[in-house]
Amino acid sequence: AQRKAPALKKQRWLMMGHGKYIALNSDAEFLRETPLHAQMVCHLWTDSIDCEMLHYHMRTLCTVHLETFFCSLKAEAAPMMLNMVKLQDLPALLLCRDGKVVHQLTGIDRSFTTEGVAYELAQHKLVDFEADRTYGKAAGGCTTQSAGRHRDVDDDDDDEYDY
Repeated sequence: AQRKAPALKKQRWLMMGHGKYIALNSDAEFLRETPLHAQMVCHLWTDSIDCEMLHYHMRTLCTVHLETFFCSLKAEAAPMMLNMVKLQDLPALLLCRDGKVVHQLTGIDRSFTTEGVAYELAQHKLVDFEADRTYGKAAGGCTTQSAGRHRDVDDDDDDEYDY
């Protein structure tokens, strides 16, 4: 019975649209979808290179992190969302848990890989982050091993990082 539980959960997520990067058409559709998913990431976007980069990361993440529903919503179709996020701050990821927007990540660090985005989402408990997981072609930039790495300012050795 315990072995069947994860398979049933995965099947339920797939039936709810998890595993796909779904384009929403309006604020109203966002409001209808949000309470249906325990974890949801919505990419609020415009036509820009930064948004295209984030689309790539979202398309990759949605196929790996079935526990989270990934969707996109074009800013011009979402006047209510633009009351929450300034247009100049786009792209934005609206992080939703249990039917509510709990946080938003705005802008994009162009050096981030998909692993780096996954790490950021995991910090807000939106994806299950696993060390050493790779997401396709991740050459250079941030990886699952380096995503959580930080420089210890008290360290005497400038070449060493703490993990």
